[in-house]
Amino acid sequence: MSSQREIRLNAFDMNCVGHQSPGLWAHPRDRSWQYKDLEYWVDLARLLERGKFDGLFIADVLGIYDVLNGSGDAAIRQATQVPVKRSAGSDHPNGAGDGASGLRPDRLAVV
Repeated sequence: MSSQREIRLNAFDMNCVGHQSPGLWAHPRDRSWQYKDLEYWVDLARLLERGKFDGLFIADVLGIYDVLNGSGDAAIRQATQVPVKRSAGSDHPNGAGDGASGLRPDRLAVV
């Protein structure tokens, strides 16, 4: 058994501008304003893959930011927030969580 300990690197993001990082929106390389674009999330997954990160935690909220015709169904129907990381060529597992709805944990799958 090796005496070296591994460190796990996980990134944190949320589908909004500047969550937990006020003022960083002014940084010249900030792209968080593009959170509604698929390319933003794919690029982030690729960046984390290159940096050898172990995972990406995408925080959720007690609601849905965007609604279509007064309903949040369109935002969650296809669950695009989960499989999009796969399109970036990532070999890290994805996990889906739902802390706000009261669903039993076995109703969600790790993909």
